[in-house]
Amino acid sequence: MKTKKVAIVGAILLLGIAAYLFVQARSHRSAVETTLAWGRLAPFPKSVQGLNVRTEGSGLTRAFRVSFTASSADIERWLTDSSGTREAISEKPTPTTRRYVIKPGGGAQHAEVTVDDTSHTVSIYVYWS
Repeated sequence: MKTKKVAIVGAILLLGIAAYLFVQARSHRSAVETTLAWGRLAPFPKSVQGLNVRTEGSGLTRAFRVSFTASSADIERWLTDSSGTREAISEKPTPTTRRYVIKPGGGAQHAEVTVDDTSHTVSIYVYWS
């Protein structure tokens, strides 16, 4: 009888973990899709490595910070394929960094992309409030 209870509890825990992982994956995908829409950005290059997605905000605000690394050629192609960066004027806050302040889409209030040409890192920040 005790073995049966342990098996049931184990099964419930496994289902809980599976449900949690499913929700996290769905949430991650939704954050990426929203970031792309708000930034008017093309899908990320296939060579993306180290994709990091952070969600910020409350019930009245929402912000996403996304970063990744990719090859220089893929980053340049992605910037050209993205209407948000293609239409923005790039600023150079440092000699090796480019920043694009984008006219946001999807009702967002702000969108920007920063590219570090030394580390080949792209950082995206979008928000809605």
